[in-house]
Amino acid sequence: MSSRQKEFKKLYKKLKKRYPDDPVVLSRDRKLLEHLVFAVFLENAKREAACAAFAAMERYYIDWNEIRVSTANEIADVVDTIPDASQAGERLRRLLQWIFDATYKFDLEELRAQGKTAVLEFLKTVPFSTPFMNDYAALFGCGEGTLPLSEGALRALRLLDFIVVSADGREIAPELDGAFEGDEALDFFFALHELGVEMLDDELRPDAIKFLRSIDAAVDERSWKPFVEPTGPTDPREIARLVAKQEKRQKRASTPLIDEIDMLDDAIEADDLDGDDLLTKDADDGYGKAFGADETNVDDDSAFGMMKKRARKNLGRDKGVGEETAAARNGGLYSDFYSTGERDLFAFEDAADFETEKRVGAKSKKKRRVDEEADASEENWTDEAPKTRKKARGGEEDSDSDEKSEKKDAKKSAKKSAKKETKSADESGEEADAEFGRKPKSRAKGKTNKNEGPDDGAAT
Repeated sequence: MSSRQKEFKKLYKKLKKRYPDDPVVLSRDRKLLEHLVFAVFLENAKREAACAAFAAMERYYIDWNEIRVSTANEIADVVDTIPDASQAGERLRRLLQWIFDATYKFDLEELRAQGKTAVLEFLKTVPFSTPFMNDYAALFGCGEGTLPLSEGALRALRLLDFIVVSADGREIAPELDGAFEGDEALDFFFALHELGVEMLDDELRPDAIKFLRSIDAAVDERSWKPFVEPTGPTDPREIARLVAKQEKRQKRASTPLIDEIDMLDDAIEADDLDGDDLLTKDADDGYGKAFGADETNVDDDSAFGMMKKRARKNLGRDKGVGEETAAARNGGLYSDFYSTGERDLFAFEDAADFETEKRVGAKSKKKRRVDEEADASEENWTDEAPKTRKKARGGEEDSDSDEKSEKKDAKKSAKKSAKKETKSADESGEEADAEFGRKPKSRAKGKTNKNEGPDDGAAT
């Protein structure tokens, strides 16, 4: 046993005197998801408060789905025995939502059957699960794993100089897991956790530091603050906003890099499509991401290679084509391929099916273009003059419309000239009458007065 492990043993004896009660927690017979939820309540709370919160949740809610659709405040009203109940409620409902979206159920027993490694790999993908929750679920759900350390427990161990920063930037307690075995390890964990909760409470912290000072007099020379600042948000609401942004970015269509395609072409031309290392190459990974295919969608290496061959063939990157011609053609093909949304080439059985579908799409596109041109010409007709609109119909209609328009113009000009002549005649008659003192002639169509003879004016 190393000197560091002996120091942990000494700390354990002191902790058992301060917290003599044996821990009462969830039985290992409970399901893995239940251990994970209990860790949500336990992380920043005393053991008794966490147990009371979990029991209240079981009494109030019917199932996990009811908790998932509840609000954080509604959950906080039920589990009000723990500190930061609202934050714990938000984390719990987000956790259940994430698990449901990933598995379409509230059951992690299949992961549990695969062992601790599978459980930890899955929980690390859940953004709303903390390292404390992951370690607790693995330890109590699978019966093996490292001792969970909350932020309060880390504060106590920092003051005792048990914490170091690992090469990957994490705070760890070296040799802690090897210092205890069996039930002794669980007793040490819960006793240290109780001390950690006091370190998180502003009122109880001075008393907890006084206890640590009795173990190591150099406690006052050290700081309980984190050695490494967290790189991401810890509040579940902030995490949810970050996750939403990432999902939105991933949904955006991205054009594959030409460099990635060229790298893959080199591999294809060299017939390097088989082998265990096929799916680990940068070119394959980049190609898979670019065209929507990855390792999870492929049964074996050969299927993945055939997918790449089809994609390259349909994008026009065939052998024996000049670089300039191929580059010009590929540029247009890439543009058409991604602008029309034809990304499902892997859904076809072979390249021939894809080409057939592509030709059908091209025909429909051509028909659409003809319809659009017809609609545009219809709109132009409404803006044109009647004469121009009739001319556009062509053939015999044009000649008929010209004759009709000429007749109309002739009639209009005749009417205008007749009006002008009548007007001038009337004006000349009025002038003559005014000059010789005669009564003016009637203006109605140039007729003379019936009471006057044709020579009366001259005799007068």
